[in-house]
Amino acid sequence: MTKHTVDRAQLAVAVHEAAHAVVGRVMGLSVARAVIHPADEHGHAGRCEFSRAPLGTPDVVDLAGTVAELRFQRGPRFSSFEVIDRLSVHRDDRRALTASGDPGTLDRTRRLIETTWSPIRELAARLYGYREISGEQVDAALKLSEYNDESTMQLAAIRSGRWPAARPIVPGGGELWRLHQG
Repeated sequence: MTKHTVDRAQLAVAVHEAAHAVVGRVMGLSVARAVIHPADEHGHAGRCEFSRAPLGTPDVVDLAGTVAELRFQRGPRFSSFEVIDRLSVHRDDRRALTASGDPGTLDRTRRLIETTWSPIRELAARLYGYREISGEQVDAALKLSEYNDESTMQLAAIRSGRWPAARPIVPGGGELWRLHQG
């Protein structure tokens, strides 16, 4: 029997980049690809590339990687202080978030990560194994229609929390969300 060991640090990078890709797509960006690689001189071990971002990258996309990484390492309950601490490592994400100046970004990002946790995990596993994922794979993981009008409505449903795979734990929404299986 062959034993396989998992490099949890590299898997955390895969989760981080998969979250950028998924949340970017949910926010209307076109994902070109996401890749992971050995850390460069700046400490970056992965990147997500978008083929078009006409209005720039939304702040939730910048924060998505850090929030998903914490979700992977600590589970769904972690503090804002832990996010701020982790952003000291992810300086590019921190700069983009600081530039937005929006205090509601963290709550929106946490909700999107919980709503799309299943596709993020699926893509992170693929990214960990193959070192690259495409925009088509992101769309497939989100189960988006091939028709633009229909996929636009599906993305809006995900953003609003009305995606069939998610439901709020508390009536009327709130900060706590979980995936609904079945």
